Formats: sequence, structure tokens, C-alpha cells
Amino acid sequence: MVMVGMLDLAGPEKHLKAYPFAAVAKAEGIGFFYFQPQDVDLETKTIRGKFYEDGQWIEKQTTFPDVVYNANGHVKSEEEQLIIEALKALIPFTSWSVGNKMKVFNKLSKSALFSRYLPDTMEVKEVEAAIDFIHKKEQVILKPRNGRKGKGIIYVRRMEDEYEVRGDNEQQRMSRRMLSSLLTDKIPEKYIIQTFIQCRNQAGLVYDLRLHVQKDGTGRWTVCSIYPRIAPPNSVKANISSGGAALYITPFLKQEFGEDYFNMQRYLEVFAISISKEMDKLYRRSFDELGIDIGIDSSGKVWLYEINWHPGAPPAFYLELDVVKNSLAYCCYLAHASGALLSLKSVKMDKQR
Repeated sequence: MVMVGMLDLAGPEKHLKAYPFAAVAKAEGIGFFYFQPQDVDLETKTIRGKFYEDGQWIEKQTTFPDVVYNANGHVKSEEEQLIIEALKALIPFTSWSVGNKMKVFNKLSKSALFSRYLPDTMEVKEVEAAIDFIHKKEQVILKPRNGRKGKGIIYVRRMEDEYEVRGDNEQQRMSRRMLSSLLTDKIPEKYIIQTFIQCRNQAGLVYDLRLHVQKDGTGRWTVCSIYPRIAPPNSVKANISSGGAALYITPFLKQEFGEDYFNMQRYLEVFAISISKEMDKLYRRSFDELGIDIGIDSSGKVWLYEINWHPGAPPAFYLELDVVKNSLAYCCYLAHASGALLSLKSVKMDKQR
């Protein structure tokens, strides 16, 4: 039986995926426990793991798992980082952070296949450079480099002598001086500025598309779901956590693209798989799950907004357990692939002797 260890920094009660992983693992005949960096003993190669039994998390001493599902890409201390790096040298990890929004942009800008899908983007390091960018593009989006769930996003539109600025639950007009002050405040917060893409449905509402992809039990990329997220009226943020609404993809495409809906859906599926394969190549590592956010302008051109790791499944679609099942299937694939690789190395060493 394959044993999977979920590595995170908080306790299992605080992680939304811990219980679903434990439940699906039991149903699929897979061993599962949860652990934190401080639970690892590198000398004895044991872990104080948390196992879900009889309705509660029970701590038990256990050997290292066959594979680690890395649920968190951030560490709090150098000691935690050293422990994680030591584990990576011994055990296959499923998950890797893609880094912040600017890192993803810089990686994809080197891609011959996908650089053309990127909106013009730059880091906000100097106020005047940012204002020049706004004047050139007319409409822009400011995003925290490490932001999530649409928090901190600011929309700016250049008008004749003023600027329309929309932030979290507020909208106002600003002079150049006021805008300069706002940008000055955002520089330490590490923002990026990006061309605003006119991606609106027939009702005039801003929307984007989330392409959720995962690796399956054969190690191949597969499309888990594609769904549109519609922003509330007078908002440019389609994130569900910011008030956006998720819809089923087929009826949405039929409404927006008419008879071309089927071709558009197939195009989105191919795009999702192709860019996921490209991410593996650009980063020189194997990702397990990605959330790809795109927009489609009035001419039908696709624009890539950002790529996230470990995207959440929309609750309205009841996909949480499907996502977990795919993740565990990929864990088993990695465990078996790693075992086969170790056996091959052992055979080669024996022959050399």
C-alpha cells in the first residue's frame, strides 16, 4: 500500500484539504497521514504523523511516506527549510510553487509558444514609470505580486485630466498628485502593473476563465474543470472570493460564442494542457496541479493573466473530492515511478560491482 504524507505548516484542523484527503485515501486503499516540519526526525527517518481515525486526528510515530504531497510552498524558518530540503532528497514531492506573479510572467516571456499571450506587465518600482505605463495603456490593473483571491487589486483608467481608480469596495477620481501618492504607497508592497484586457460578456460584465488542470494516475496532464467567473456589476474582479460568480462552461460558451462554442471549448482544453506542459519545461520540474486564469478580448484573442498552484475547486460544482482523487492517483504514480527508478539504479550498481 502506498503511503502519502501531506506536509503543511499548520495543523490538520486548519487545512481544508486534510480531511478530504484522509477520507478519499481510505476509500481508495491508500495510506495517509498529515505532518509538519517539526514532526520530522531525520536521524531515525521517522515522523510524528497525524492519522484520521474514529473522527479525530491521532498522533503516531511512523516511517517516512512513499511520497509527500507538499501543501504549502512557504516556510517560516531556516530550520524548516533545511528539513524540507532533506526530505526532498529522500522522497518524491508532488507539488512545487510556481512563485509570485512576476516570476511566472518572466518564465513565460521566454516561451516561444506562449509569450504572445501575455499582457504587457512591469513591476511598480518607480512612480513616474508606472504613470507613463498608465498613459500608454489607458486602462491598467495593479496587483500585489504575491496576492491571492483578488485581494488588493486596483483598476486605473486614464481620463482627460484625472484618473478613475477602483479598489476594494471603493471607486474615486484622482488627480495625478493623488495617484502618485497611491503608487508611492504601493511600491513597498511589491505590486505589478498590467494592461487591462477588455474581457466582458454580452451583458457587459467583466469575466475571466479558470482552467484547472491536474496530473492523473499515469503522470499525464488532464483538464479537471474549466469555468467562467463573472464579476459583479461595476467591478473588475471576477474572483469568487471577491463576489464573483462561477458558471458552467458549456452554457456560458453557447451564450457568448454561439455556434462556435464547441470549437472554443476544445481550444481552451488544448490550451490548458499545452501551457501546463510548457510550465514543466520552463521550470524544469514536474508540477501536479495548476490554476490558469485567462481572458478573451473582443477580437477572440486569449490573454494569460496568471498561473497559480493548488487552485481551489469551486464548491458549486462539487469537484472537491474529484480533485483530491486525482491528486492521490498522481501520488501513487510518483511513488511507483520512484520505486521503479530506485530498483533500476540498484540493478546498475550490482552490475558495476
